[in-house]
Amino acid sequence: MQRGEIYWLPFGEPIPVVDEETGEAVVEDGKHVLETKKRPVIVVSRDNLNNGNYVVVVPCYSQQVEKRKQFPQNVHFHAGQFGLQKECIACTDQITYIDKKLIDWKNDKIGRVDVRAMQQIVKAIRWAVRDDDLPQ
Repeated sequence: MQRGEIYWLPFGEPIPVVDEETGEAVVEDGKHVLETKKRPVIVVSRDNLNNGNYVVVVPCYSQQVEKRKQFPQNVHFHAGQFGLQKECIACTDQITYIDKKLIDWKNDKIGRVDVRAMQQIVKAIRWAVRDDDLPQ
């Protein structure tokens, strides 16, 4: 796993799968079929730190793009850019670390941001954590 790579990451509690034609919950063997919503995350931790069990990631959101792209802690991506399916925002103020076991490295890889995009993400992270508002 390397800096700049984008993966699908499961978020939230599993929810019932709904059949698009009938609107009914899908049931197999007497049990509801569940799925977990997935969200793109961008690996931002340094490559030499990515050899352990955890990586630092920034999540991407496709809701409220117009509003979110105005804020300096966010980085805007167009649909199709770096393998992303939808227009979305990388929200650096929601930076977190995750256990690498949560990601299927082979099947959940979306793509990889280029150097310029990674620089924009790091700049946005710096803005989100800068200390110019601390008391002197």
